[in-house]
Amino acid sequence: MKVPSLLACSALLFLGMPTLTHAHSGQHEERVLEGHPPASGKHHRRHRPARVVHDRGRSGAYIGLGVVGNYFVETDDELSKVYSGGGGLSLMIGARLSPFLGIELSYMGSFQSTNSAQFTSTPDNAMIQSVGGDMKMYLVPQSARLQPYLQLGAAVYMFSEEFREELTGGGLRAGGGVDFGITPSATLGFRLLYHGFYVDNSDAEYGILATESAFLNTLTIEGNVQFHF
Repeated sequence: MKVPSLLACSALLFLGMPTLTHAHSGQHEERVLEGHPPASGKHHRRHRPARVVHDRGRSGAYIGLGVVGNYFVETDDELSKVYSGGGGLSLMIGARLSPFLGIELSYMGSFQSTNSAQFTSTPDNAMIQSVGGDMKMYLVPQSARLQPYLQLGAAVYMFSEEFREELTGGGLRAGGGVDFGITPSATLGFRLLYHGFYVDNSDAEYGILATESAFLNTLTIEGNVQFHF
């Protein structure tokens, strides 16, 4: 009786081997699928989110200080022939409204030299001052380090001789420049502006020069540093 029993157990074990083998291989396949993608399937790469770099140095509000060279454009007006070049300082405060647009308020004060070779009775000291506002249109808004722009604005001008007689008025200015990012919170800038303005002193006696009013044209070259916050 033992031999038939052994034969029966052997037969049952032999019939159950494929099932156990298949179950074991299925578990192995599941481990393979969990650990590695199938060779014939497509690899699904994990897309890491792009790192957003916030350029705080070229956005928001800023203040600045600059040095200027201011040069008269000679015209038929007598006052434009008396004065030539000069230099001074500029102050500015502004804000970036959008990637393309910014606003700026500024002050400029420039001492002017005289053409003493052509005129014998010229004042020793003269100064041009202006306070105005400008719109700045940035040409490459996606750039972080290099920011070229166009500028257009209006200002109030005051021209004084010997710090006494004054011609005051208003006008427009236009030009362009470029800012270079040197740190995340500071930029170095250069720009060229044209100023065209009418000044008048009709309410007071203007004894140094014969004219009481003038339309003046000047060109300003400026280098500045801006601090952003």
